[in-house]
Amino acid sequence: MKNRVLTLILSIIIILPMFLSSCADETGISIESSTADKSFLKELKYKSGLDDEEDTTPNAEDNSNIESDLSIISLTETVDKGETARIKIKGKPNTNYSISVIYNSGPSKADGLESKYSDDEGFVTWSWKIGGRTAYGTYDIKISDGSGTYKTKFTVGTHKSDIKPPETVIDTDLETTAVSKDTKVPETTELPETTEAPQTTEAPQTTAAPQTTEAPQTTEAPQTTEAPQTTKKPETSEKVEYDITIVEKTEVVGRNEKASITIKGKPNTEYSIQVIYNSGPSKAKGLEDTYSNGDGFVTWTWKVGGKTALGTYNIRITGGGESCQTTFTVG
Repeated sequence: MKNRVLTLILSIIIILPMFLSSCADETGISIESSTADKSFLKELKYKSGLDDEEDTTPNAEDNSNIESDLSIISLTETVDKGETARIKIKGKPNTNYSISVIYNSGPSKADGLESKYSDDEGFVTWSWKIGGRTAYGTYDIKISDGSGTYKTKFTVGTHKSDIKPPETVIDTDLETTAVSKDTKVPETTELPETTEAPQTTEAPQTTAAPQTTEAPQTTEAPQTTEAPQTTKKPETSEKVEYDITIVEKTEVVGRNEKASITIKGKPNTEYSIQVIYNSGPSKAKGLEDTYSNGDGFVTWTWKVGGKTALGTYNIRITGGGESCQTTFTVG
């Protein structure tokens, strides 16, 4: 009932000025509504529930002016003192954009907050360092292209969290992070990071048996023992007299290399050796008379001269009333 009365009064008030205005046009009398009348009218409309229209007057800081041409690609939502904050936007290509970071003391003058031109794709990035004395809190960031201003926020605090969505979805991100903190699922189920079995065990690398053993390379029996050269084939073809046996010898040796020969004769017996070159018996060191050991073994080792002619030469060994002869080759 009350609303009906108010509606009736409101209708009368609206119609009455129109009627009076019509009369004024005919009589030449000017009639103006006072400020009090307008305020009273607005109050009646509010109380009667007829104030359904919204105030559409644009705000100077509203993002609607350049909202369609600018979007936030990434934003450091929370940053600590002494650290660097970043914001990346996409707007109109090759356009000059200015940025203002508004602290309690006023716009920031930090390096990196200068006006910049967007690239050919419309991207612009700013980064600046937060002062060590900046108070904790949430601050405005204003970006302008000269025709309008876009506003967003960031927080100076102790928890860092970089976000990419625009401001319109920041609340959603905060809610999801709050849930993850309560449930602590990422902390308790970080099995892929804590159980890095494939990296720590690395069995194929640490147990590289084929590489460490390298039996074929380290033993090199054919090279060190020179079995093909020291075979006892010469024994079968050589003329052996009495009780001297050639155990091992160097079949082929190069200039400036060492040759050797080992025999087995009588134990503790003196034996002599001659290596006969074209110029006569060699006087190389190592070809002196030598006593055999308790088992009858004797070994001589000598160096072949650098000017020795290539060829096959005789070796004569005598001792204990016995002798034998064999050959070797300088090649």
